[in-house]
Amino acid sequence: MAADKHTTVLCRGQYLELVRRDIGRGRGWEFVRRRNISGVVVMLAVTPQDEVLLVRQFRPPVDAPVWELPAGLADRPGEDLVRCAQRELVEETGFRAQTMELLAVGPAAAASSSTILHVFLATGAQPVAEHPTGDELFPIEVRRVPRRTAADWLEQRMSQGEMVDPRIFGALLLAERRLAGRGR
Repeated sequence: MAADKHTTVLCRGQYLELVRRDIGRGRGWEFVRRRNISGVVVMLAVTPQDEVLLVRQFRPPVDAPVWELPAGLADRPGEDLVRCAQRELVEETGFRAQTMELLAVGPAAAASSSTILHVFLATGAQPVAEHPTGDELFPIEVRRVPRRTAADWLEQRMSQGEMVDPRIFGALLLAERRLAGRGR
């Protein structure tokens, strides 16, 4: 996000900034923005066997492992988002998708962060590496779950006290609608 005369950086870390934006009438709004990225890519990857790829990794802000969709930062200058999504899918899961199509674009947490998510449906995902090569600080667990029962599987995880990123449910719904139009 470009700097403007209405935004002040309050604190700058290695990856994040806390900023305050003037919203008028002497009021401001504080939020977090990521440094040096153009967005975040999120992939709902579907294998030829109609399984979705889910990842679980420790997340320091919530001090727990979280089930999520594979995702990554668009942080390479000039790299388009589709190429970024393919790269991040391989890094996080060891799978490469045959096709990558945009499902949705929107804010990660509109009231507290300026991060914009680009959610892709990645179909025909097949393993290309025995182990993910991600540059993550924490190990990533990759799980293949049948797409049609993925929501139930995730609800079971939550009932057992595990954390699940709720955005997965929206991505599953959008993917279902898109894939239903193709007879899947």
